[in-house]
Amino acid sequence: MTAFHSHLLPVRRDGAPAMLKVALNQEEREGAALMVWYGGDGAARVLAHEGAALLLERASGDRSLRAMRGRARTTPPPPSSARR
Repeated sequence: MTAFHSHLLPVRRDGAPAMLKVALNQEEREGAALMVWYGGDGAARVLAHEGAALLLERASGDRSLRAMRGRARTTPPPPSSARR
């Protein structure tokens, strides 16, 4: 798969699903360093990295990000009293 600024390839590491991401430009390489820094807190966990390549944990399950995004656009915001 090719994204805007990277190549993505589903792979396995030690039998577990993973994703290999190879950055195609400097901005993506800097983003890769940030993902390493996050350490999986709020982002995919980086299993390994070298140069422009990241090996990431792969999301799995039956939930669709595309479907979640579609629901987010049609779901009204909560009442203001719930936003504390």
